[in-house]
Amino acid sequence: MDIKYFELPKKHLIIDNYLTNKLAEKVLKEFIGLETHYEQASIGSDGHVFDGCDQCIAIKKFNKFSTRDNKVVYINDFFKGKEYNSIIINAMNLSISSDGLVKLFDSLPGIFPILKHVNTSEAILSRYGKCDFYGIHNDPVPGIEQRRILTFVYYVNKVPIKFEGGNLIMYSDDYKEKIEIEPKHNRCVVFESKTYHAVDSVTLSGAFDEGRFSVNFWVGFDGTYKFKE
Repeated sequence: MDIKYFELPKKHLIIDNYLTNKLAEKVLKEFIGLETHYEQASIGSDGHVFDGCDQCIAIKKFNKFSTRDNKVVYINDFFKGKEYNSIIINAMNLSISSDGLVKLFDSLPGIFPILKHVNTSEAILSRYGKCDFYGIHNDPVPGIEQRRILTFVYYVNKVPIKFEGGNLIMYSDDYKEKIEIEPKHNRCVVFESKTYHAVDSVTLSGAFDEGRFSVNFWVGFDGTYKFKE
């Protein structure tokens, strides 16, 4: 792993070579193999599909709040009761429980040391193609915010990459500062789930398997964990 820690605009980690090359290839194969199970994810966009270049430019320029157009697989539901059959779920769960990662997070400031305490996780697979994007948002779900404390975004793509764009944009609390992180193959970005972020629009003219793929993986608490005093 090649690990870099950043303070601004919000505390985050960028971890390259997150999985072994062999495991990353298996993860990508599962992403592609689920092609027929992806469904449209549209939040706040009334189901409108942004499929024109002018629209892409507008999205990139204004980065609208609470709008989204891309395709997803709710992988926990898909493998419900048989999560052990999913290479992706197993890979992500094993990675966050590894001694090396837990020790690393325990040495960092902010919320990161909480990794050793979390007792629940969930994942959604995302695929971004032509003009797909995700406007400014954060990840906690109202009423069950504690289920998403840390966000892991893991990218796995065909190399060389055939798409353009799709950068993760991370914002400061006042939105005056931001950074863009490229969705490189086998890269994982970790940040506090309440951090506001977005996904820039994607340009792609290729096939399904040449899109931008990512695992959105959250860890937190299911309500049963008791901290020791």
